[in-house]
Amino acid sequence: MRFSACGFCRTLFFIFASIRLICSLRVGGDTRLSVVPKMHRSQLLFEKLTDLYVLLLITVFFLYTGSGGYESILNSKAWAFYLLSGGYIILTLIFLGEGILVGVLPRPSFKAIWLGASAFQKFIVLYLLFTWISCLISPYMPLCILGASRYEGALAITVYGICSIFVSNWGKVKASWVWATGISMTIFSVLCLIQIHGQNPLTLYPEGYTYLDAYSAYSGAYLGTVGNVDLVAAVFSLTIPLLTGICLKCTGRLRFLLLFPLVLSICILIQMGVLAGFVGVLGGIVISLTVWVPRSVKSRNLTWLLLFVLAFVLLTVVFLCDIGDGIFHEAHNLLHGNFNPKFGSGRIYIWKEVLERVPSHLWFGTGPDTMLLTGIEGFSRFDPSLSIQIISEIDVAHNEYLNVLSQQGMLALVAYLSALGCLALKWIKQGLRCTKIAILGGAILGYSIQAFFGFSSCITAPIFWLCLGLLDGSDPSANSEKNGRSKQS
Repeated sequence: MRFSACGFCRTLFFIFASIRLICSLRVGGDTRLSVVPKMHRSQLLFEKLTDLYVLLLITVFFLYTGSGGYESILNSKAWAFYLLSGGYIILTLIFLGEGILVGVLPRPSFKAIWLGASAFQKFIVLYLLFTWISCLISPYMPLCILGASRYEGALAITVYGICSIFVSNWGKVKASWVWATGISMTIFSVLCLIQIHGQNPLTLYPEGYTYLDAYSAYSGAYLGTVGNVDLVAAVFSLTIPLLTGICLKCTGRLRFLLLFPLVLSICILIQMGVLAGFVGVLGGIVISLTVWVPRSVKSRNLTWLLLFVLAFVLLTVVFLCDIGDGIFHEAHNLLHGNFNPKFGSGRIYIWKEVLERVPSHLWFGTGPDTMLLTGIEGFSRFDPSLSIQIISEIDVAHNEYLNVLSQQGMLALVAYLSALGCLALKWIKQGLRCTKIAILGGAILGYSIQAFFGFSSCITAPIFWLCLGLLDGSDPSANSEKNGRSKQS
């Protein structure tokens, strides 16, 4: 069963209206409400609204495909993203304004807001500022507001950032989110598994086509409720480390139920064969072991040392031995300085072309989501199954960091990397004593490693930015207090 666009809109409207009504009710006879400070009640309102937003994002939005199949999935997901995330922002601002007008919330000053913001939030604000400067001075204005090809213009990036900041302020990780993620990933993986075996249960492929026709009857490969397998790899790079961390770090037997979606996801990843996904998942999990497993700083340093030794041995073997004709063969040649443009499914060619154009617009780029308009010559490859030469248009750098540099400029990239750096420091310093921080940091790391070979999209990026906000807002002291109460009981 597929959701219609109208049904999606009606559902969101009903749920948002219901949560506002529920949060504003005054239950007769409940004297406890009268002693709760108004400020605290407002905080609860924003927390409930954020809770609802997160649940809808990881379930309804993630599983929504629209009515046009893979041919229009980007368009369907983009409008669903704006409706859900934009609705969350608008409702939050309305409730904030209402609270200020009725005197429940203090009138804000820019100085107080800025001083009270976390370092992550400040860098995200700077990132959005530089993004809009890039957009406004772009020769492709106004196309770069919504985006010239992928719906990831300045407006979408702004929604990512604001939602992340709001979630950082009011998002409180709940068990219901974990189970909702497990259920969504189970449904998603089962659908992918059915499609990989040649079925078309939701008619997402055009009539007469299946996943087995990928790269032959049509270009690319598409799976699940996401579409492009590179985006599916991005999802797995985030969720597989997340589920692994939960199974390793959390307590209680019920957590092992998450092994079912975890194993399913790993099986799909293996059958897809997308190398960026393998690198993201393995890199995220292996490096995260330095935070998940050790019980002290000393044992963590020992784990780091072992990983460095293993990495050195692996690089030495790849440098000395030319193994096969896949990723190890390409890595061997790259380590010897042999750069073939066809390496990495053409990524070396794309990166070279993009980097050559960066100096001419170094500080503010060409504008968000404008690469298709910059005149980069398409990448051509010969398809032996079709016996034709295929030319692919280049509208993204297939490296998220290079994409920001090229389209939003050096200043935006520095701000973005600084925001990620703040979270990385928090993960390293506080991950040993806070389970939430340890697990979220591992998930973000997996996606960030995959991002060196992938691309951002409004189909998957909202969930990544959600995790950024949750990690920034996680309080290790709350975790410590909870553990203390558990031990006493």
